[in-house]
Amino acid sequence: MLNGAAALKGKAGQRVIIAAYVGLDPDEAYSHKPVLVFVDDQNKIKEVSNG
Repeated sequence: MLNGAAALKGKAGQRVIIAAYVGLDPDEAYSHKPVLVFVDDQNKIKEVSNG
C-alpha cells in the first residue's frame, strides 16, 4: 500500500524508491554512514550496505 503523494501516481506491482532524510550537525555529518537496503520482488532483504 502506498500513502501520501506516491499513492496518487503509484500502481500495484510498481517499484518504488523510499528515501529518508536526517538533519545532522557538521560533526555528526562527518561520521554518518547511511544504510542502503535492497529487497527482492517479494520485499525480502537481499543486501544491506553502508553508503
